[in-house]
Amino acid sequence: MRLRTFGYLFREACRGLSRNGLMAVAAAGTITVSLLIMGIFAIIVTNLNSFGDRLKAQIQVRIFLAPDVSLEEAEGLREEIKSFKEDGVRRVRLVTREEAAAEMEKLWGVPELFTGLGENPLPNSLVVELGPGAKVERLVRKIKTLPGVAEIVYRDLIRSLLLVAQIVSVVGVTLILVISLGVLYIVVNTVRLTVFARRREIEIMKLVGATDWFIRWPFVLEGMILGLIGAMVAAVILSKGYYFLFKSASQITWLPLVPEARINQLLLLVLFPAGIFFGVAGSLLSVKRFLRE
Repeated sequence: MRLRTFGYLFREACRGLSRNGLMAVAAAGTITVSLLIMGIFAIIVTNLNSFGDRLKAQIQVRIFLAPDVSLEEAEGLREEIKSFKEDGVRRVRLVTREEAAAEMEKLWGVPELFTGLGENPLPNSLVVELGPGAKVERLVRKIKTLPGVAEIVYRDLIRSLLLVAQIVSVVGVTLILVISLGVLYIVVNTVRLTVFARRREIEIMKLVGATDWFIRWPFVLEGMILGLIGAMVAAVILSKGYYFLFKSASQITWLPLVPEARINQLLLLVLFPAGIFFGVAGSLLSVKRFLRE
């Protein structure tokens, strides 16, 4: 497309928006509200995923070794488990029975707790620290097959919370997709009203020999402009709203929210392409009907 032709089409799009100001405001408002809802769900899903990664980073898998496993064999197991980096293993620490006894005495505040027993009944153990994105269940299954492993313990509560976070995240993504379809339907019907008001203009252009795409382009550009306006307004509202939420939540230590910079980046990557898509798709689907007539 020539630059001169594009300039003409862009001017036509601006004139079309100014001549149908009320309908343009309605369409931009519809896109804004729709993108606000989508953005809220996107922020919720992002924070849930971040919360899940933080929980995984706090999970410690404790492996109790059999009584007949020597320290040399325990060190060999430590090195083998340390190699399971694809499962999210970050660090493996060997805790001898003497160290475990000292930890328990310090925790309970009772010095020489095991002195009267004559023998320390605690086994040697390995403590596995995991990183974000760790595949806990798969790692536990692999460790169970190793020789010398007597018992594996990790926090069931965190596992339950992870499951809930995953379910909510999947539901959130599904809702975003459903909302996207609903937004597209609403935008198409809103834009269709603006196109219907200009159906005579389309008929005249067809009569003088204008091609379908020459007729479409001003409406496509109008939809793009409306989508950008809606995305900009929604992004500003959500960014300011999240700023106040993040500031308030910073006082709550157990509720670590995703940093503002990451959310602002998310809004730019999600809302602006979505706004352009809804505006352009709504215009194309609306004009298509009148071009067939």
